[in-house]
Amino acid sequence: MRLADLFSSEQLDAAIRDGFIRRQYHPSAPLAILNYTELAQFKREWNDVTRACRGLIYNTDTSHIVALPFPKFFNHGEDHHPAFSLDEPVTVTDKLDGSLGIVYLWDGQLHVATRGSFTSEQSAKATAILRKQYPIWTPPEGVTVLFEIIYPANRIVLNYGATEDLILLGGVDIATGQTLTPWDIEWPAVSAPIFPFNTFAEALAAPPRPNSEGYVVHFRNSDVRIKIKQADYVALHKIVTGWERADHLGNARHRQRLRIPVSRRPG
Repeated sequence: MRLADLFSSEQLDAAIRDGFIRRQYHPSAPLAILNYTELAQFKREWNDVTRACRGLIYNTDTSHIVALPFPKFFNHGEDHHPAFSLDEPVTVTDKLDGSLGIVYLWDGQLHVATRGSFTSEQSAKATAILRKQYPIWTPPEGVTVLFEIIYPANRIVLNYGATEDLILLGGVDIATGQTLTPWDIEWPAVSAPIFPFNTFAEALAAPPRPNSEGYVVHFRNSDVRIKIKQADYVALHKIVTGWERADHLGNARHRQRLRIPVSRRPG
């Protein structure tokens, strides 16, 4: 698959020019990564380009897609996804609270990028975990495998203790865009838990869980995902991100007092 199979070069250029997409180039390989910006989120500028560019990696020489993450998906109650019937068949997984890790193969080696960077602290950490703890694992051919990057220094809101690992979320078949659940990918370690809810109604009725963000609901017929977030997590997240925003806008003395890194935001 090439970029042109998802959107035109004119659409991408316009999205970058208007500040809705950020493109970062790899420091040593002919690769670029595309991610929607804070402005796109603020203005709710969701279209074919911004929804697809959620850590999309492509070869700048050929325009071939090297890694294709899940498209942007939304919280239940937002108006950017189709209406679903309550008896719609679903697969429901845990909504984890770390950083999105995007596995890509280049020059015979596996690497992990984060949603907008080849070189972030989280991508370096995830690549090291993958190579050290899972040296013989290989992803299915033609599939972008996606992980949640969890380690103590990357805590967002939830406390995962001393866990330092990659939690399998699923993947995407690059040729077709079809998404995969954790059940569909062989992985020798921990995967995002899958809950025994068979319909959308059952997912909506699920009780809140301690130390949890919520659920990701995958509608199997349409291959669309939404998030159902717990109220207690949302409240805590607003506090944390409020501090981070003040930290970003404040002066150095304010940053020293808050001690909350502004770069850590959920994927």
